[in-house]
Amino acid sequence: MRLIFCSLILMTSLLQASELKKVSLAVGEWPPFIASKPSLQGICVNILSEAFKTQGIEVMFEFTSWKEAFENAKNAKIDGTPLWFYTKERAKQFYYSEPIITHKIVFFHLKDHEEAQWTTWKDLAKYRFVGTVGYLFSPKISPAFEDKTLTLHRTVNDEVGLRMILKRKADYTINDIDVGYYLIRTLLKEKDASAFSHTKKPIDDEVTSHFLVSRKHVESHSQRVLKAINAGLKEIKSTGRYDELLKKSRSPKM
Repeated sequence: MRLIFCSLILMTSLLQASELKKVSLAVGEWPPFIASKPSLQGICVNILSEAFKTQGIEVMFEFTSWKEAFENAKNAKIDGTPLWFYTKERAKQFYYSEPIITHKIVFFHLKDHEEAQWTTWKDLAKYRFVGTVGYLFSPKISPAFEDKTLTLHRTVNDEVGLRMILKRKADYTINDIDVGYYLIRTLLKEKDASAFSHTKKPIDDEVTSHFLVSRKHVESHSQRVLKAINAGLKEIKSTGRYDELLKKSRSPKM
C-alpha cells in the first residue's frame, strides 16, 4: 500500500510538471516593445510568444496599467510580468528570468542643441532634464536625480516632455533608444520629429529587462515558469530567431 501511495504521488508530480500549457502575463503599454494593438505588438511580445512556444506553452497577455500589472504579478494573481529592470527591492518579491532585452539608454535632444559631454554626472548639472512620472530611466543615472546632482522636471506623459524640449524649456529627456524614437515619430508632427537626435555616447548600454515571477506562487509553479522562459530564450537565441526578431522589430533611427 505504501508503495502504491508513493507511486501515486510521483505520478501526480509528473502530471503537474506537464500541466504548464498556458501562461498569463500582466503588461502595460510600452511600444515598440509591448502594445495591445496587433500591428504594434513589437519586440517583447514576439520574443516571449516564440520563446514559450518552443516549450509548448501558449502566452496570454493581459493589458492593464503598469502599476496594476506589477501588483497583480506580485500577489501571484497572474503568472508573471515583463519587462522590468533589476532592483534589489524587486528581487525580494520576485524571481528574475534571464535578460529578455538589453537596452541602450540615451539622451534625446534637438539637433541644433549642443551634445552633452560628461565624465561624471556633475558635468551635466547645467542642463535641464525632463522625464515622465514613475520612470526608472537607468540604474546608473537615476541616483543622480534622487540626490539632486541633476535637476529633473517630471511630466504626466512623454508628449509633454518632448514638447518642453521643442519649446526649449528643457534640454534633454532620457529613454531607451527604440522607445524614444517610436514616441518621437508617433507623438509629434513630422517636422517637429525631424528636429530630434540623440547623444552618441549612451547613458547605459548594459541595462537589461527581465520577466518577473512572484515569490508568492507555489515554488514548483514559479520554477516551472522560469525554467520554461529561460529554456525558450536559449532556444530562439541558438537558432538565430532572437536576433531576427530584434532586427525586424526595432525602430529606425532618425
